[in-house]
Amino acid sequence: MTSPLVSIGCLPAGDTETIGWVTSHPATRVTFAPALTPHTHAGVEELHLLDGELWINGRKLVPGDYNYGEPGALDESVWSETGCTCALITSTGDLLL
Repeated sequence: MTSPLVSIGCLPAGDTETIGWVTSHPATRVTFAPALTPHTHAGVEELHLLDGELWINGRKLVPGDYNYGEPGALDESVWSETGCTCALITSTGDLLL
């Protein structure tokens, strides 16, 4: 099943698919559009990049890379020239900036 990424609090995006649950948080396959929205984490965020490239706060991620975001951490610079697909475990309450 796919749904807009707005369901987990970040815009814009292609689609999402819940692939399981980890400690009451959905594990989601996410396809991001090339432009993403800065946000503050409401809880832990774990991201495994599957395809494309993604920049988070000046760090370039490529397929196979992992990113951990602490609760309250700010992702103020999040973008991708190509768009990307990742496995994402995150809170549904992230604050968009």
